[in-house]
Amino acid sequence: MVFLGWVIIVGLSLWVSVVAFLWGIRTEQFSDPARSRYLPLLNEFPLPAAKNPAKFTVEVYALLVIGTIGLLAMLPPIILSLWRMKG
Repeated sequence: MVFLGWVIIVGLSLWVSVVAFLWGIRTEQFSDPARSRYLPLLNEFPLPAAKNPAKFTVEVYALLVIGTIGLLAMLPPIILSLWRMKG
């Protein structure tokens, strides 16, 4: 019963990892591995100019959702651990 929180965390982590991997495949993030190994060695990497830096982008919202899911997934084990320590 104590391990239920940890099982939930592992399940959510696995689910998020699979979703991120499938997103990477769908958006062709792994399409050119021969070129990507040299990207850290380049001195210049073209960055797109920010259109409106005051507005949140889709990536910021995605990071907020991922962070919120992570924090919510950590709550059950913490609560279970504290509850177990009282008893």
